[in-house]
Amino acid sequence: MNKGRQRGGALITVILMMIVLFVLLNSLTNVVSRRAHQGRLHYEQASGLYILEAGVADCLTQLETSMGWTEGFRRKTLANLPEDHYYAVRFNTTGRNFQPDDSINNLTGSDPADGPRGWRTVPAGTAELVVVAHAGGTVRRLRVMVAYGLEDRLLRALTATRNVQMIGDVSIRSQDRDEESRSRAGIHSNRTDNVPDIIRWRQASQRDRCVIHGTVSSSSDDPRSVDFGADPSKYKLGALKLNQPPTSFFNKDVIEEVSTHAGLPPPPRPDGNNQIAIQENRIGDVYVDGDFWHDGDLYLGRVSMYVDGDFTLNGHLEGVGTIFSSGDTTIYGRQNLSYNREEGVTIYSRGNVSLLGFNPFGFLETVEDPALQESWAKARQALGLLTTVLAEPPETLIAGGSRQVQAQELRRALATESVGPSWQGRRNLLSDVRDKLRYVREGANTGRTMDALRDLERLLADSKRPGQDLEAWRSGNRQGAILDALLQSQDVSTMEEVAGEFVGVLGAGKKMVSSFVGLVYTQSAFYSANDLRIMGAVWAAASSEDASTPHTFGDGTVAYPGDIVLRNGVSLQYRKSLVEDLAVRTGFGNPVVRSWVEL
Repeated sequence: MNKGRQRGGALITVILMMIVLFVLLNSLTNVVSRRAHQGRLHYEQASGLYILEAGVADCLTQLETSMGWTEGFRRKTLANLPEDHYYAVRFNTTGRNFQPDDSINNLTGSDPADGPRGWRTVPAGTAELVVVAHAGGTVRRLRVMVAYGLEDRLLRALTATRNVQMIGDVSIRSQDRDEESRSRAGIHSNRTDNVPDIIRWRQASQRDRCVIHGTVSSSSDDPRSVDFGADPSKYKLGALKLNQPPTSFFNKDVIEEVSTHAGLPPPPRPDGNNQIAIQENRIGDVYVDGDFWHDGDLYLGRVSMYVDGDFTLNGHLEGVGTIFSSGDTTIYGRQNLSYNREEGVTIYSRGNVSLLGFNPFGFLETVEDPALQESWAKARQALGLLTTVLAEPPETLIAGGSRQVQAQELRRALATESVGPSWQGRRNLLSDVRDKLRYVREGANTGRTMDALRDLERLLADSKRPGQDLEAWRSGNRQGAILDALLQSQDVSTMEEVAGEFVGVLGAGKKMVSSFVGLVYTQSAFYSANDLRIMGAVWAAASSEDASTPHTFGDGTVAYPGDIVLRNGVSLQYRKSLVEDLAVRTGFGNPVVRSWVEL
């Protein structure tokens, strides 16, 4: 073989090897490129998941700050990631022309809302969020259903950061039959001090009882911290627990909530019956710049009322709504707000909350009529003297006692003896006030005051059957002429009980039975008295820096921020579903993810 042939064979061999090497190199390049592409896709997919999670967390933060948040995010990047890595959230607030990536906020809604998935697909109290994550050329979408969640321990009938003091007839019962809900119809105090009487109940009379279906618990481990008296036959508790974990309250900034609504219109003027009616379809939510005081009824028609000051109502509170007060909140009369899933029936107060019966004596002070005020001054003086006499030892008031004659004279002047000429008719001090009131002012409070004066006149009337009136009183019938019957008797124990009740009635006016349906949240103290019926819950959550300033209520009761005080015939009906709905609809708790699915 010549050298030419050898060189040709070598060249062919080299060419063949180059082809093989080229094929191998191309294959290697393809493999590396494919692996690089797969690596990039994997990186972008992982980055997309990270961006989705960051977007969801950001949305939850925004919803925690404001339940009504709908601003969304157009193109929000993250630190340490390229500019083409971002997330977006777009809300549809029009209720029409939905796009697949639209988000719907129905957290404050009472009915299901329409959304990208169709008609009424977003449940009430829920936000449907669609978070879109961009990571380079990769796009990932996540649909998240968000609702507000509460700490389980918060769902109790009464929760205080300090003391719970109860006097007289008190009952806390559950409307739910399951054991879990019944256990919540109880009381808890967050106070951890080793001090006595953090939770305390005492009788005001021998008839008084205390019944609590649920658990009475304290965060203190001191056995003295809970005291219901020495006689266990007088009270009944579902359970008693000490050294329990404190309840965490969601920090509702009431002052900030009020100030952010300063641009709303004021409430309308009272109508002819002295009622203020605030309707959703007429004026909507309202704002009061300063204290709100109204001597009459207030009706809320699915609205919220924001008061930058004290809120005081001497009348009925009716309807559906929410009251925010940056000061103290005081309501006299029948509170009868209805339960509604959208607004809730909630009182938020930065200051103290007092729920009391209607005060007819206070109402009489507001009526500007000289003749009426002259008659009321005489009756008020006699009532004051009778109050002083009845505060004396009971043995001085019964037949033969040193103060019995004076008590009888005052009683007759108020309820039986005429104070005017015979041609004007026989009118005692109370009926004289009642007759003059009838002609000077109309309205619901006038009728209530006249009824209260008539009831008091009946209790102070002459007793034609002292023995029967006494027996009726002992059996629970409080309609008879009891004071005259006792003044003629030798019954010291009943006189002591009845005189104490009369001192309370005459000192502050006869209180009518009141009711409140909903949730009361105060950052100071809560006080209720005189036949108050509550369906819902009461939470007193004071910060540690506020807890050192006491407040004195009208009857002399001293309470500190974080205290709850119940006196004389307060009953509370607890229903877990109502309390939970009211709390989450009005901003308690924190937004939590209920479900999610990647699109």
